[in-house]
Amino acid sequence: MTVDADHDRIRLLTRADDAGLAESANDAIRECFDDGILRNVSVMAPAPALEHAATRLAGVDGLCVGAHLTLSSEWVDPTWGPVLDVDDVPSLVTDEGRFHRSPEALFESDPDREEILAEATAQIKRLRTVGFEPEYADTHMLIESASEWFADAFDDLCEREGLINWWGVPTLPGAEGIGEGPEWLLEHLDEPEPGTYIVVGHPAYDDEEMADIWLPGGEPGQIAAERDAQRRMFTDERVLAYVEETGVDPIRYDEL
Repeated sequence: MTVDADHDRIRLLTRADDAGLAESANDAIRECFDDGILRNVSVMAPAPALEHAATRLAGVDGLCVGAHLTLSSEWVDPTWGPVLDVDDVPSLVTDEGRFHRSPEALFESDPDREEILAEATAQIKRLRTVGFEPEYADTHMLIESASEWFADAFDDLCEREGLINWWGVPTLPGAEGIGEGPEWLLEHLDEPEPGTYIVVGHPAYDDEEMADIWLPGGEPGQIAAERDAQRRMFTDERVLAYVEETGVDPIRYDEL
């Protein structure tokens, strides 16, 4: 994807990942759009709260939807596997029938490439079946970084499915990885020259549902607190005031 850099102000592509993970996440993402600067949401077809995500996020005027292609399952709970029958894509799953915990672990297991493409295509179809109309596609846990082959195949998949490939929008200067909260965003918005940049978060509420989601070796409640801060990154009154006063333009993928 080629990004037009000829602009006289900051254009901020604001994206929420992991819709479908939990109802808490889906509701927080909707708040970030309704009351904040969020313009794009990436939805995971294999995740347990997909149907709830469709009721909250499908067909919302002005919200750009993406397919968050998912070939890994990192949490202690919930966990998930492919949308296809496990018997149809056996090289993509562990002995328990779930995805590996990371894309790197998947590709170390030497998965069948045709099975990967079949599952990725099925995930896009699943999103459409429940009511989403995806405009772009990206990947959960940066699958492209784990496999040069997949990066090329993903580009071809996007072209076949008529989806914008998310790759190519730079992060805010000095920023690495996922946004951390409103203070983080305000700090990094102070630095860049006019242009187009991306900010990604995983909004959710710090509630009981999210407190039950954690990584191996992590602590219950840690993810909930981090993702609540990412929710506030898109909705905090200080952020809204800054965007209004400075003319920062939150944009969708289809506006690049």
